[in-house]
Parts: sequence; C-alpha cells; structure tokens
Amino acid sequence: METERTLIREYLAAVHKVVSALRAGLGYQNLLAAYHQRKIPKEGVINGVEFSFHGIGCQAVVDGLEVDFDFGVDDRIDGFEPWRLWRFAEQQPETYPQFRQVEDVKKAMERLERSGEIECSRAMPSSTLWYLRS
Repeated sequence: METERTLIREYLAAVHKVVSALRAGLGYQNLLAAYHQRKIPKEGVINGVEFSFHGIGCQAVVDGLEVDFDFGVDDRIDGFEPWRLWRFAEQQPETYPQFRQVEDVKKAMERLERSGEIECSRAMPSSTLWYLRS
C-alpha cells in the first residue's frame, strides 16, 4: 500500500503548490469564493502555474504535471478522488505503472479505507472527496 500512499502524498503536494502560488499571486486566501465573486480571473498563469477554475475546483499545470482538484468544506485542499488521482498517475507511467486504469486506483483506495487510513467526508461542496485520517 506504500505506492498508494505515495501517489496521494504527491498529488496533495502538487495541489498545495498550486494553491500556494495562486494565493500569493492573486492575493486571496479563499480562492473559490474570490473566483465565484469574479474578483480573480477564471484562468491564467501566476507564479509559473497555469490555472483554470471550474465549478468548485481548479485544473492547473505545475512542474509539468496537470493536477485537477476540488475545494472541500471550509476551503480544504487536502481532498482527493480516484479519477483525479488516476489522471495524476497516468502522467507518470514509470512511477505508477500499477495504476493504468481508474479501477486500479479505486481498488487501492478501497484497501486504504478498509485499513482506516482514508475516509470520505460526504460533506458539501464536494461530497465525493476523500481525506487522509489524522
């Protein structure tokens, strides 16, 4: 299960890097609220990060990798979903050869859920986000 944990950590690190760059460059802590209030642009390039907001999330390119994420309750940025993890993994086939299909990630997440390492909050605005348990 170490590879699954590594994938999640690397995905979350990329999300954190995107959000940090956007917060610094755009001057808003709550990016989603600022986007919905039209205080910041829908898309652009800030601090070397190409971004495009959508619905309750953002798609970005950082360090040559595309990362797509949704903001969670209270502006959380530490959530993940099988599809988004798979999209992140498929860009790195040498690092993550075991995740060729989204089903592979779903099975890995099921193992992590059974072991108590992750949980789905089912909270809005994105009720499908999973989180690492503290």
